Amino acid sequence: MFSRKQDLIFAGGAGKNEFRIFDYETGNIVCIISDMERSIMCMDIAKKSTNFAFGSGDSSVRIMDVVNS
Repeated sequence: MFSRKQDLIFAGGAGKNEFRIFDYETGNIVCIISDMERSIMCMDIAKKSTNFAFGSGDSSVRIMDVVNS
């Protein structure tokens, strides 16, 4: 999933149960949110702020800010 400005790529999944943010231009990892109990099942990006949210298989939803990630 791309950020609003299409400068970041958001990705999550199973395996290591991590949520990652990549820089689109360089492909470098900007942020890793790890140690989830279960895999990342869904994500979305706010249209009018820098917030994003993702849900995992442990029934939790986390809301975060791109600026502070």
